[in-house]
Amino acid sequence: MLKYIENSVAENVTNDNIRAIHNYVREVKKDKEVEVQYVLYH
Repeated sequence: MLKYIENSVAENVTNDNIRAIHNYVREVKKDKEVEVQYVLYH
């Protein structure tokens, strides 16, 4: 898990739980509204 957190790429997915997190992260990264809110927040 730590390896995935440090570098969240598919190659670091080692089990189904991390795969679920990875899929969620990919979906969030595709959402333009999340990107806008992130920029506005930071």
